[in-house]
Amino acid sequence: MATPSTTAETSNRGSADVDLERGAEGEGDNHAAAIAPTSTKSTSSDVRNSDESQYSAKAVPKMQLRFRTEQPNLAQRVSRSLKRKRRKLISPLTADVSDDRYDHWKYEALEDHPDGWPRMAAYLNLSDNALIYRKFGYLRNRVLLNKQAEIIELEERLHNLDLRDQDNDEWRLFSRSYDNSQPTTPRRALLQQIEDKLREYDDLLFRQQKLVSIGKPNERDHLSLFNWVWNNKPVVNEDFDFMFHKTDLVKLENRPEDNWFDGMLQDLVMAIFNNNLVRFVFGRRDDNARIGEDKTITFLTPERIDTMVKIVMACITMLLLIIPVILLYVLNTSKNSKLGIVLAWIFLFAVVTATFTQSRRYEVIAGTAAYAAVLTVFLGQQSPGSASGG
Repeated sequence: MATPSTTAETSNRGSADVDLERGAEGEGDNHAAAIAPTSTKSTSSDVRNSDESQYSAKAVPKMQLRFRTEQPNLAQRVSRSLKRKRRKLISPLTADVSDDRYDHWKYEALEDHPDGWPRMAAYLNLSDNALIYRKFGYLRNRVLLNKQAEIIELEERLHNLDLRDQDNDEWRLFSRSYDNSQPTTPRRALLQQIEDKLREYDDLLFRQQKLVSIGKPNERDHLSLFNWVWNNKPVVNEDFDFMFHKTDLVKLENRPEDNWFDGMLQDLVMAIFNNNLVRFVFGRRDDNARIGEDKTITFLTPERIDTMVKIVMACITMLLLIIPVILLYVLNTSKNSKLGIVLAWIFLFAVVTATFTQSRRYEVIAGTAAYAAVLTVFLGQQSPGSASGG
């Protein structure tokens, strides 16, 4: 095969092509360019051997020439991303009817599962906010206390054994090999028993620590799950008795910004708007498909709720800055009155920052200090007659 011509330099490639053409004329075959005669192979080999040093120094590896691909730059990547998004937006209008690649996503709707535990498990799988379970805190504490009492008994037995050996055979306390060589060695078995009990106790203790770190469900999520179970009765009453243990529940999903303000906005949205509109604005198509035909369930996407909360907080922050500035500029009052206005708005800003967000204490202090500095600078530039004189 004439493969050397793809890696050698231009002069070598030209020589090899000439030899191949001569070989093709000698054989008189149309396919001789692909399968060269023996004499042509030797000639090509001589050309390569005569120029071996130059070939090895300047030749580019064959694999690099064949598989080298140019990486797209930033502009090309952005352009491709915009084209993909544009196709997603206009695909319902202009997509080819024969292109059904996106028509095979599988969604298991709630009604696709049989009544009973299968449907209840499907409901819990709709949202992470529904992952609410019993903690069994009382039973866990009972088991921990029992293990703790067993270890205390073993500790007391070991202490009494040490006191007895101190009076009868003190050398047992100084040499472990001597103690193990005696006909009766209760200390070794006792220490092994203590180790086993401590291992069980530590396992329970660390599991209890992890469980305590899991947050409790808020009132809204608990009532949402409770109302669905109570209205649909997927299982018998004694099987969903855990829902009545309100103070002994844990929620596996614990969002960092899940506070009362977020919940208030969600309740406000649900109270004002229609369920279909809420599903369209705050729900994803995938989530709505999983809900199925049950119109009593409305799934609010956490990402879209976060976006709404951020927009509302931005508006509140803007008002907290604009309103006091307007009041200081418009009101024709004394310096003391304007100072009182500034202090009142600084206090209001601190309260909003501390209660509407999950800010830490130092973040609240830093933000309030910056806000106070802005209003103080603006107050220093005002005079009692500035409004009327403007």
